[in-house]
Amino acid sequence: MSAIDFSDPATIALLTEALMAAGVDGLEISRPDGQLRIVVAGKDGARISPPEATPHAPGLAPGSASVVVRAPMAGRFDVEHPASAAPQNLPRSVSEADIVGFVGVGHILLPLRASRSGVLTRLLAEPGAPVGFGDPSVRNRAPVMIVTTNRHASQREIAPVTKNLARVSSIGARSFLLEAPGDFDLIAQRRIWALSQTVKGWTDLAENIPGMTNLLVIFKETPEDPDAVVARLLEAWENARSIDLKGKTIEIPVQYGGEHATDLPALCDLSGLSDREVVRIHHEATYRVFALGSAPGFGYLHGLDPRIYMPRKTVPSLKMPKGCVTIGGMQTGVAMLTGPNGWNSIGFATIEMFDPRSPTPAMMAPGDTVRFLPAGIEL
Repeated sequence: MSAIDFSDPATIALLTEALMAAGVDGLEISRPDGQLRIVVAGKDGARISPPEATPHAPGLAPGSASVVVRAPMAGRFDVEHPASAAPQNLPRSVSEADIVGFVGVGHILLPLRASRSGVLTRLLAEPGAPVGFGDPSVRNRAPVMIVTTNRHASQREIAPVTKNLARVSSIGARSFLLEAPGDFDLIAQRRIWALSQTVKGWTDLAENIPGMTNLLVIFKETPEDPDAVVARLLEAWENARSIDLKGKTIEIPVQYGGEHATDLPALCDLSGLSDREVVRIHHEATYRVFALGSAPGFGYLHGLDPRIYMPRKTVPSLKMPKGCVTIGGMQTGVAMLTGPNGWNSIGFATIEMFDPRSPTPAMMAPGDTVRFLPAGIEL
């Protein structure tokens, strides 16, 4: 096998494209004749430069909350560059985007960067230890160190996700979002419903809002210790036992095809199915309402057949009519309002899904079962 020529612009371009596709912001390659660093630099493209010293923040951010730095892939964790002469002692100040460590894969070094300014306080992996093994997705990257940072940042992750541990993010000063680990499925949602029931008893809580395999909690006052809130939520999650909400069954007559099925041809092209197959697969499924949101009465439904998953549009329809039956990613639903919509329309439902004058304005509620009935098919 011939050696890779790193002086070839085509090679650099190929490596840069691979980095961007993998979501990695740079790599460093050690060779006998020196080192090569490629950094994906956003709008300016890729920079190629030798290793250089990283400046440190002159002071500390006010407050104290923890931000976890993760390994982007499997490898060997190192705090210091192999060519570094001076040891990096803890604690130490870092600025946003500073290199705070490395993951080595063979002769390649991937830099680990601080997501914001703060103080590097603690290692969660020993230097030289293997990190990042297992599921390589972003949600399951291995935690390797902790940076203490400003507790009032707008939104940041302050508890890591592993295969069995939920993720908690702060949303403003009084709100925290817990996201269930694992797949988007009914098992995770049932635990979210159970957690929602548990936190209803917290006297310092103003509101809790179940979402799609997540739960938003809003406190009456800004917590003095956000880390304690995170620990409290994670403990409640670990103790939550699956419950099933006993909802009603809703049958929605749908006119499939016709003038409102503007995105059915694109869905057929993507899936390789005929329009009749798409319609049949959609109406034969049974769906569960996981949560309400986005618009008054809109139900996020689980149970769509993977064969007709359809990504949301990169450019939304500017005036999709209320009542359109749509598919967005792995979910399906009924548009509640006429207006911009990034989901894909395959039919139309005339049933009124939301009545603000009713004691229970929304027809759907979490736990309900939904069936789509073909009132007509025009293909």
